[in-house]
Amino acid sequence: MQRLILFCASIPSDIQNLSSVMESRRLTIRVPDPLLSQLQSYLDQQGLTVTEGVLAAIASYVGDNERLPLVERVSRIEQRLAKLEGK
Repeated sequence: MQRLILFCASIPSDIQNLSSVMESRRLTIRVPDPLLSQLQSYLDQQGLTVTEGVLAAIASYVGDNERLPLVERVSRIEQRLAKLEGK
């Protein structure tokens, strides 16, 4: 099991622009190796850092849509639009 260290923060709506983060706290969690490997593969495909990906996941989990990456917000809007159009 590996230890994953994250910075949880008040982040801008574009989660990939973390340089403007003013406040942050360190969060250390233990992640089973297979799950961490899956996470790293997924984030590599998405072009995100571990911090960006985990912050996006936390924002999604708690329903803070303003802090989701723009790509995720657009995807959710497209899904809702498809439902409305009956697709």
